[in-house]
Amino acid sequence: MADHLTNMLPTLHSELTLNELRHVLLLHRTLSFNRAAEQAGVSQSALSQSISRIEQRLGVVLFNRTRRNVTATTFADVIAERAESVLNALEEMDSRIGAMRETQEGSVRFGMGLVPAAMLLNDAMAAFRAGHPRIKVKAIVDYPDEILSRAVAGDIEFMVAADLAQIRDYSSEHERLFEFRNELICRPGHPLTELNVISFRDLMRYPAVSFPNRFMKTRMLNLMETSEEIDLLHRNYPAVETQQPADLANLVATTDFVMYVPNVTLRDWVSSGRLVTRRIDDLDSSMGVDLVWRQGVSLSPAAEEMMNILRNLSAALD
Repeated sequence: MADHLTNMLPTLHSELTLNELRHVLLLHRTLSFNRAAEQAGVSQSALSQSISRIEQRLGVVLFNRTRRNVTATTFADVIAERAESVLNALEEMDSRIGAMRETQEGSVRFGMGLVPAAMLLNDAMAAFRAGHPRIKVKAIVDYPDEILSRAVAGDIEFMVAADLAQIRDYSSEHERLFEFRNELICRPGHPLTELNVISFRDLMRYPAVSFPNRFMKTRMLNLMETSEEIDLLHRNYPAVETQQPADLANLVATTDFVMYVPNVTLRDWVSSGRLVTRRIDDLDSSMGVDLVWRQGVSLSPAAEEMMNILRNLSAALD
């Protein structure tokens, strides 16, 4: 019997509107005309008339009524089961269309630390704008603690930052995007390139160009043993501090200045041979870059899309 009724379903559905499917489903769930009418947002009389019209049109009894209760027939069981599937699918479709609509308009604001911005920001902005030209995008590039204060204040939806030791007392979700190493970058033929093993103290003999990076300088200070070495560190690291090492690449390529930055930020200069890289053996320069957002807060679809772009770009860095 059930299989026979299921085979009738395409015909039944073709004769029922979405509102009628909803009415059958709600009455099937509640077995109460009063409660079903409230949930449907109609009067009890209107719901009763709707069910009666459906039964007359289909030529079957869906619900048995007495003064005391309502019971569902097998016909109602079949329709309610399929109605739930249909209505859930429509709700999911509406939700997805709404999310897609939101990624075609509106705005997204996020923060980036100096290092990840140099490595990801240009490509991320270009990719996002290509797919979502109507969305207003604002990226704030600053020190991790500065963008953290904006995240706490709700000025940005998420942040991308290295040196997360500075991020404290912030209820957040963290996702590792990638890791990198700072490396010595200098011109070909620089005196340091003649050394088989380069130490941190060798690096300190030359003025350095670097990102503003308090965390790395703290690591370096821990290696210093004499006041003379500490003075040398303060004098030469950094001699120039910049958010965009490429702006000063020509200085390093033509003088004894050195850089201590992620080599990916100067990939073209290194691959062309205008600059070379060396590792400092006694200095742990590894750092992680994390995606950070407030715990328990729903991100906008536009923010989710930008985060996915950053994930894809980060995977290409590995």
